[in-house]
Amino acid sequence: MDFDPAVVGMASQPFWLHWHDGERERRHAPDFFVRRVDGSAVVVDVRADDWIAPQDAEAFELTRRACGEVGWRFERVGVPETVLLANVRWLSRYRHPRCRREPDATRLMEVFSQPGPLMARADAAGDRLATLPVLFHLLWKHELSAEQMDVELLGPRTVVRRAAGGAGRRARSVGFRRRRGSRSSLRRLLTRLVGGRGISWRCCTVYHRMLPTGRCRDRSSTLGSVSWPTVSGPRQPS
Repeated sequence: MDFDPAVVGMASQPFWLHWHDGERERRHAPDFFVRRVDGSAVVVDVRADDWIAPQDAEAFELTRRACGEVGWRFERVGVPETVLLANVRWLSRYRHPRCRREPDATRLMEVFSQPGPLMARADAAGDRLATLPVLFHLLWKHELSAEQMDVELLGPRTVVRRAAGGAGRRARSVGFRRRRGSRSSLRRLLTRLVGGRGISWRCCTVYHRMLPTGRCRDRSSTLGSVSWPTVSGPRQPS
């Protein structure tokens, strides 16, 4: 989600949803609260299709109904594609604004005005030890795009081009920002809308967080030594 240019902020496990299923008290904390660029809100649960028990399906359905009451969308998403996840994790190392350096960024946008192989064009823009971190940052920001990121790991021959319009996600300050009164206002709204329907909310403070920070780093130690994304084994839910 933090690679999605339409997402401007998110918080993990933002609230508890409590209800009684007729036999016992139940509760569920959704995985993410997402704020989109158009101002809309989405509550997201992450669970693979083949790991949904009946009680999980009930929790997801009740969460969907409760979110609908307050004007939010609810989505249950599965496990992302392994190759795409590896590529996004790699690019996330270069997400910080300090990775965007001039004049390297301008030169890279120029050399990728026409599609071409990643490494050859990075060399054409300057010293690869200087241009590669900037190139990866531009890919993260969607100012450049790489072909077939969902099926092929990024590498020297990956075809890269300038994204449509030449601009991606707008630069934003990084850090945590709490909206004044968000916790009490949200609690009052939820209580008014669903408190009398057998559903109660226990809200954590919702932080409208700008996309997480990360260190801009390139592990290359010599001109010919450049590391690339790798695929790790699948993680099973606990």
